[in-house]
Amino acid sequence: MSGCRRPLKERLKKHYDYLAKELMPSLYVDVLYQEEVFSEQEKDELTQIGSRHEQATHFVDILLRKPEESIQKFFNAVKSEKDKQPHIYEELFGEDQSTRAGQLGSEQQADTSNDSSSAVASSSQKALAEAK
Repeated sequence: MSGCRRPLKERLKKHYDYLAKELMPSLYVDVLYQEEVFSEQEKDELTQIGSRHEQATHFVDILLRKPEESIQKFFNAVKSEKDKQPHIYEELFGEDQSTRAGQLGSEQQADTSNDSSSAVASSSQKALAEAK
């Protein structure tokens, strides 16, 4: 993995609109309360908001005021609940997966190039040896 990954707060901001539209905060509020990310007051505020969209917006707004380790706990909760909201998981982690897949593909391609270069060099050496 790369050492220059985007800070989680930036990743959260990048996906703000999507999360406001798609996130079901009720799946994560209790977990994040137990993890001491949300205070009792924040938990109560979130559970009393009527519409899911407003709840999701407030949820992300609260997270953006938290330190990176709290945001990491949210990302961990998304991973552990990915079967309940797979589209949220894909939105937040999809770019990481495709970046990793791209890096692996490049590495494999480089290995293949090196193998074919070695084969060509080996063939050339054999031809030279046979010509002598």
